[in-house]
Amino acid sequence: MEIVKRVLMQAAVLGAAGAVVYKFFLDDAAREDLKDATLSTIENIQGVYEKVSGFVEEHLDAVPSDGEANLIRTKEQWASIGY
Repeated sequence: MEIVKRVLMQAAVLGAAGAVVYKFFLDDAAREDLKDATLSTIENIQGVYEKVSGFVEEHLDAVPSDGEANLIRTKEQWASIGY
């Protein structure tokens, strides 16, 4: 529980520090650059998520469900030893 409290406290401190820096230390151009960088990062993460989820869906459909894969493999193993 102490670890969770510590992580939450650190996140709160970092968030507050970021807000102070954004509000008082960045000019309008820097704020706009930060906004653009954030939007670009979000778009990149969404693209990666879409590619990975598509890949996972393709390969999950290829695997038999409900234990069929295990049953098929077991039958092949028994057949290979003569049963």
